[in-house]
This record gives sequence, structure tokens and C-alpha cells, in this order.
Amino acid sequence: MYDVESLCLLAATKFPSMREYPKKKEVRYSWLFNKSYVRTLTTRGQFAWVAKKNFVTHQRLDGEYLVKNEQKWFEQWLVGITDGEGTFGVYKSNGKWSLVYKITLSRYNLRALHYIKTHLGIGNIIKDGTKARVAVRDRKKLEAVIFPIFDKYPLLTSKHFNYVILKKAFSILTDPTTDKIEKDKHLLDLKELTIPSNYVSPAWSNNVVPVSYENALLIMSKPWMSGFIEGESSFYLVTKDSKRIVHGFGISQKLDLIVLDSIKTLLHIKTSVVYKEKHNYFMLDTTNSKAIENIIEYFKNNLVAMKNVEYKIWARSYSKHKGNFDKLSIVRDTMRSMKKNYLDISNFQKTNDNFNLIYQKRLNPSKNNGLTHCNNNTTLKILNIEDSSKIFYSVKPNNKSKPN
Repeated sequence: MYDVESLCLLAATKFPSMREYPKKKEVRYSWLFNKSYVRTLTTRGQFAWVAKKNFVTHQRLDGEYLVKNEQKWFEQWLVGITDGEGTFGVYKSNGKWSLVYKITLSRYNLRALHYIKTHLGIGNIIKDGTKARVAVRDRKKLEAVIFPIFDKYPLLTSKHFNYVILKKAFSILTDPTTDKIEKDKHLLDLKELTIPSNYVSPAWSNNVVPVSYENALLIMSKPWMSGFIEGESSFYLVTKDSKRIVHGFGISQKLDLIVLDSIKTLLHIKTSVVYKEKHNYFMLDTTNSKAIENIIEYFKNNLVAMKNVEYKIWARSYSKHKGNFDKLSIVRDTMRSMKKNYLDISNFQKTNDNFNLIYQKRLNPSKNNGLTHCNNNTTLKILNIEDSSKIFYSVKPNNKSKPN
């Protein structure tokens, strides 16, 4: 049997390629798959182009380079997750009007809601069955905290239409020159408005599908992308035949073809965005190896919450076990079990046949909690529940096997 402590690999190890700030002059470092080289330009605010086999990208230099979890990064991430899972609502109940901004996720991803609440400094988290949401209803807090973020970083999907409605409703409700009857009339008229079928966020200006790489890059930032896929995407493994399991990435959207097309462009995915007429949504999906490597490189060290956990298991299994049906089968089952059982990662314990999920508080309550998930063949140990910054992951063979 393998010794777990010696064989578990720290998936979040910061390789040189994960440095937050690119160094000046020439920097050489290794990626997950092969070597890449970066040469920065002398002009401040320019880009450093990163060239590697089958993949070319770039990153902002100096002061324009966003650091994960800093305020600017978080705000753009928040706009992204709002584009995916957010709601701007105007409601009337018992003769009173209320405004709400909320993000609803599965309780499986409850930590993302805590991440949002912590960085915003406002909002309430409400749990309802298998769903949970963070909501802001106070008008003063909407005006002081929420509106400035979405005015600075425009929504890229049709959620922008709903945001405009919310702001107009806010203006009506806070207008001291109109009485209640007139306000009710204006607000009811506002609620009657419906989004046009061809609506496109103004952030896209005159862009049309297909959007060029350069234009997509200017509009769609990496923090936004990271937030958007937190709720909208899937890192998965799928059985192709009796001897082959492959890695896949999929993302769907009911509206906003231009958004999926731009994601396709930025991630260098060759597959076309398709429309699923039966279910009325657009779908971008790929299992192509080159595309998977591009996706792994793009999101490295740029995800939070449960999507970060999924990504690290998925990406690590690609580099470690690609082509190994038995081991990838274990990883696939583990990821499925996570989603099935993690309805709430706070104070939750369940044992089901060979699957055990244990949530354990550390002795020091001031520190983050640890979580261990294991079955007969897999060990996943998350040492930092809040940002999933440290994950030990190993796939163990049977007891008679010897380590490679």
C-alpha cells in the first residue's frame, strides 16, 4: 500500500508559472505540460505574451496585473458570478416595494456565498433546502456598495437589462418629488418591461459573433471569467468507450450567444457553440486534449470556492492519470460523490457504504476548518475550507500493488 503522506501531491503548490507578478527582463519557467518563456515589454501597461506549444496567451504587466482576492479582482469576479447566477429583483408585497440583489447557488458551494459576503462586508446568507443565497435588500447598502461595482464593471450578459431596471426602480423609490400613487404607477410600468430576445449588453458595443480575440480580451477579464464559471461551467470526466475516459469542459447559457462565443475564443476551443433546441439554451463543450490543456493553463490559480476544488482534482488527474482508465474512473466517481453529498459543508457528516464525508473542526476555532473525503481508493484532504488553497490528492492502487 502506498504511504498517503508521501504520495499525496499538493495540488495548490505555487509553481514558478503561478507567480502573481511577472518579473522584468526575461523569465523562464515550467508549465504543467511543457516549458514556456516570457519576455516583458519595457512600456508600462503593455502585455507579456506567453508562448507554449499549442497555446498562446498574454497577461497584463506591472500595476495593471490583478492579484487574486484583492478588491479589484474580487469586484470583477463578483460581476462574473452575477452574470451567471445573480438576480436583480423589484418586488411588491403588502403594498410595499422592495429591491434585492442576490446570488443563488447550491449549498454544495456555500463557501462561495461566504466568500462574497466577507468581501462585500454586507448581505445575509439564507439556506433553503438544497439551495442557498446571499442577498442585499437595504437600499442604502445597494447604493453605497453594489451599484458602484456594477457601474464600474458592466455586466456582460442580459443580466445588465435587469440591473438597469433595478437602478430605475431605486431612483423612483428615492425620488422625494413624487407621491406614493405616482411611484406605484411608475414601478408597475417598469415591471411590465420584458427583455428583447436579441438583447446584448452595452459592454459589447458594436461587436458581433464571432468576436475577435483582441476584442474579447478587452471586454472579458480573467476575474470575470473565473466568477462566471463558478456556477455556469462543469469540469468533468466522461466515458468514451469501455477502455477510455477523457476530460471535458462544458458551459451553457440560455441567452447571450456572444458570451459563449467569446469564452470559446479566449480559451482557444475549436468546438462550435451549439443551440440545444429541445431545452432552449446554448452549449459550449469540449473534450479535445489541446483545448483541455488551454483551459487548465487559463484557470490556474484563478478560481475560488468549490469550483477551485473541482478544477484542481480535474487538472491534476489530467497531468497525472491521463489515459489510465481505472484511476480516472476513481477520480470521476469521487467528483460525482462530492456533488451528491456536499449539500452543506458546515457541520455535515454522512456515511454511505464505501463513501465517507467528514467535516472536522480544528482545535483552534480561529483557523479554517479541514475536510477529509475518502473512499476505498481515493484520498482528498482539503486543509483550507475557505479558499481551498491546499489540497492533497492521491489515487491509491489495491493493497498488493507497488508504487510506480
